[in-house]
Amino acid sequence: MGMVEEILVQKIVVETARYGRILGVEQLELARANAFFNPAVDRVGRYAISTSRALFRAIEELERIQAVRKTRQTAASAADGEHSTPEGGAKDGVGA
Repeated sequence: MGMVEEILVQKIVVETARYGRILGVEQLELARANAFFNPAVDRVGRYAISTSRALFRAIEELERIQAVRKTRQTAASAADGEHSTPEGGAKDGVGA
């Protein structure tokens, strides 16, 4: 796993924790009397949307990077397979 992947995993963890905290605050705000007349509910909703988008962007970017890495590894494995023979000798017939 590369450094960018590690950073994205950390971002996903942070955004998930942040989203959980926002949902907790949202529950507290909605439990109040006349909650929908309180501007805090609107702000919490905007924070939730922003955090949710950041979370899904990080997940999508991580999946994209992992797919590229997997494709490169598959291509490298296929290329390595072309340069060797079943007996372990060199492809041109000259042994080591």
